[in-house]
Amino acid sequence: MRDLGLDVRAGLHTDECEQLDGKVGGIAVHTGAWVAAQPGRER
Repeated sequence: MRDLGLDVRAGLHTDECEQLDGKVGGIAVHTGAWVAAQPGRER
């Protein structure tokens, strides 16, 4: 994708999420948000 000038980041988790009052939460959601917020690596 870099040849096209696009930076792509993807992730996958297999933990359970909780739904509270129509919103998702739980440790898996917090972990996913933390991973997504980490800076990318230049290659």
